[in-house]
Amino acid sequence: VMALAEEAATARGWPNKQLNWTDIIGQGGANLNIGMVDPSVDAVGVSALIAVRGVTALTSDPAANTVAVLRKLSPNAASGASELFSKTNPSAGTQPLTAFPTSEHALLDNNTKRKDEQLVAVYPDPAAPSLDYPYAVLPTATNEVGIAAAKFRSAMLTPAVQEPLAANGLRFPDGRVPGTPPADNRTVIRQLRPVPAPRTADLDQVLNTWAGISRASRIQAVIDVSGS
Repeated sequence: VMALAEEAATARGWPNKQLNWTDIIGQGGANLNIGMVDPSVDAVGVSALIAVRGVTALTSDPAANTVAVLRKLSPNAASGASELFSKTNPSAGTQPLTAFPTSEHALLDNNTKRKDEQLVAVYPDPAAPSLDYPYAVLPTATNEVGIAAAKFRSAMLTPAVQEPLAANGLRFPDGRVPGTPPADNRTVIRQLRPVPAPRTADLDQVLNTWAGISRASRIQAVIDVSGS
């Protein structure tokens, strides 16, 4: 999701209006200070890049608009999500962030712990690749370890384990919010069907675009001032 400061969300018609990413990274978000987490270290950043490309694909000039959005995000790139949350505080000495991509779970956790800095979840349309917790068994594991890992994985997928996880702000694998939904109305409780991971070619493309935009550069101009 895109975490949007509640004051900025209210100014854009929330909660009477269902906001989307166009309201933030489009012309409607011209006065927003938007942050970004480094996609080379955090899956949230990768998912956000794919989401940006999905939103700008609906515009008249997708390539140019993608670059324009990423140029706006790159000055506020952070190495971790916690750094972005800390920059929403107006007393930090710099211009506070008013929006940045994060997980729905992290946003709910922020709203529980930081009552004075509430954030509204804005969902991308088209939807972004879902965040999950991959489970991998190393190929070097012994047979006994492999069996134990398989049993542990099966146990983690049982309702007895999924219910407590869901109670802490995580969705079921199918995108449902189980049991009693969070009291925080700043997120949606409808089912959000998971979006598969992007293809390798698409992933390489967005990461290369981001690298090209965020890389520092120097330009030397040579001007001929002779009479000719």
